[in-house]
Amino acid sequence: MAPNIFTRLIDYISTPREVEATPENLAKWEKRAPGWVMHCNKCSLEEPFGKYGILYKSSGRKRNFGRCPRCRKWSWLVIDKRKEL
Repeated sequence: MAPNIFTRLIDYISTPREVEATPENLAKWEKRAPGWVMHCNKCSLEEPFGKYGILYKSSGRKRNFGRCPRCRKWSWLVIDKRKEL
């Protein structure tokens, strides 16, 4: 059975679109969420969180429930501060 229009709309809204990681985009994402990265627990994806949202002041680890852009599985995506070398 084909998914109804409501299910397709929710899937369209909740799935992040693929955006090219150009130097301009990376700088923009870093400005939105300086130093914060998102990790998927299922496929080990690591991307700058600024690509998906804005996070200026925070501490510790955050978790967002959502769909991973790589493996497309629903899980808790961990958002934490990038470790400095």
